[in-house]
Amino acid sequence: GVNLDLLGGFELRQGAETVELPLAWRRLVAFLGLRRHFVARESAARALWPQTEDAKAHARLRSLIWRIGRSHDIRGLVEATRTHVRLGAHVSVDVRDQVRLVKGVLSGAIQTSEVPQERLIAGELLPDWYDDWVMVERELLGRLRLRALDALAEALVEAGRPGEAAEASFAGLRSDPLRTRSHYMLITSYLAAGNQVHAIRHLRSYSDVLKHTLGLDPPAELEALVAESVSSIGSHAG
Repeated sequence: GVNLDLLGGFELRQGAETVELPLAWRRLVAFLGLRRHFVARESAARALWPQTEDAKAHARLRSLIWRIGRSHDIRGLVEATRTHVRLGAHVSVDVRDQVRLVKGVLSGAIQTSEVPQERLIAGELLPDWYDDWVMVERELLGRLRLRALDALAEALVEAGRPGEAAEASFAGLRSDPLRTRSHYMLITSYLAAGNQVHAIRHLRSYSDVLKHTLGLDPPAELEALVAESVSSIGSHAG
């Protein structure tokens, strides 16, 4: 099998052997690896060489496809027609697998509480690559991951595993420290574990950060969540 890893860095493997590619080849292979279907040649050329005249960019792409096609390292790494190009259908791409997992979690097609959070957040997409097309995909993947972590936390709370739910929420907050939904799920996890003190403390801490960084009050839903729990404890105690 041929495997392309884009999470944590670029690596192309054929079986157990790593295949070294020139930089220009890696850029095209990575670009196609982030797309599941054929891409118009003009779109690929414009994305890969945005500062180059269209005719020259098309010529570069045509030459690159030709050279990759003549390589004996991996046959069929790139498939091309006169108008379109794609990664070889036999190449497995790790980021595609992760996106399928994340979307399965979000759609409910996968039993969310049984998915290890590590599989949802493993590896940053092509770190140290700053092409526009990489940064856009990195942002989109990051948003999907955060939504999946929130869904995982919610499923773990429902499954009676609030400690693991809190870990999933913390993982989301490491990526986006101001994400309201992740704070909501973390507080929910604390409350589900019967830890009202931590819930109140976290709400106060988040409120202070919002006030000092953005000049905002905490979302009403968070205050209501904690207030309802505290009120419930008071009524039971009475």
